[in-house]
Amino acid sequence: MENSAEKPQTKKNKPEVEPDFFEKLFSVLESSQQKALELLKEKHQAALSWAASVGIPVESIYPKLVQFVTVPVLSAAMLTSSMLPAVPTAVTAVKNYPAAQTIQQQSIDSPVVNNAQILASIQESLKAGPNVTTEQALELSGLVSQITNTNATPELEGFRLNKNYGKIGGEQHMPRYPGDTVSDQLPKQEDFAKYAKSGMTPGRSAWGYFAPTKQALTPDLIEKEKYYFAVQTFLSPNWKGNVKDTYKWFKHRKVVALNPVNGKAVVGVIGDAGPAEWVGKAYGGSPEIMQYVRAWDKPAKGEVLLFFVEDSDNKIPLGPVNINY
Repeated sequence: MENSAEKPQTKKNKPEVEPDFFEKLFSVLESSQQKALELLKEKHQAALSWAASVGIPVESIYPKLVQFVTVPVLSAAMLTSSMLPAVPTAVTAVKNYPAAQTIQQQSIDSPVVNNAQILASIQESLKAGPNVTTEQALELSGLVSQITNTNATPELEGFRLNKNYGKIGGEQHMPRYPGDTVSDQLPKQEDFAKYAKSGMTPGRSAWGYFAPTKQALTPDLIEKEKYYFAVQTFLSPNWKGNVKDTYKWFKHRKVVALNPVNGKAVVGVIGDAGPAEWVGKAYGGSPEIMQYVRAWDKPAKGEVLLFFVEDSDNKIPLGPVNINY
């Protein structure tokens, strides 16, 4: 017969909370919030610039972000079975918080904006006049970044253009190597019909030939000549301080241009210096660039926005940007 007497139950001791637990938890919350704010500024400058341009106070975004970061951290701490490892668990909760929750929160807090609305914001900003201020350039670069999916910026590594908005004129093809011809550059009949009439410059670019010989010409260099811009490097605010370094830095620097009238954009490189100041234009564009952005159309008045592209990994290809409006 089994002994029906109840066995004495061992009383489990509740885990004790470390004296400095809440100080640690507060430190995690503070650190997580700060990191989130830094990432927001670093990775989503375009979105912040757009918000400011349409009248959404940027400072109103931060409290919602702080709340979004704090809730999962506190939940992780409260639901953990032992209070002792709660702080590292809370940190993990922030890092691994489901992306679906992030998307859901963004859909609630952020307005849905399409490219046509962004372009309208750009056009509205430029109504103030052709002289774009430093603050305005930063705002516009954010909008251009968003609409072209590039990291456009008016300043890169401390260097700036003399203008970020101005008239652009058509340039000729440039010889890529000694003995290069228009026929060599445009072997396809349809391309020859479109672009051959622009002709070829008698001299080299401000940085010489793209390649020393025809054999040394690479597909990358072919694209650089095809989509080159001329900019007034000699009018850059960096020029007088250090001509040699500025001259070197601008060579084949990646840029993006947007025609604010028709919304067409193209990524290219700085391939030549000019035009001269007395010409009354700020930039020059290769025949292929001018054909695509259609900057000579009367409604466009030849004006484009031009910004550097931060692309240290060289992942953004040169050429027309496909934008759906």
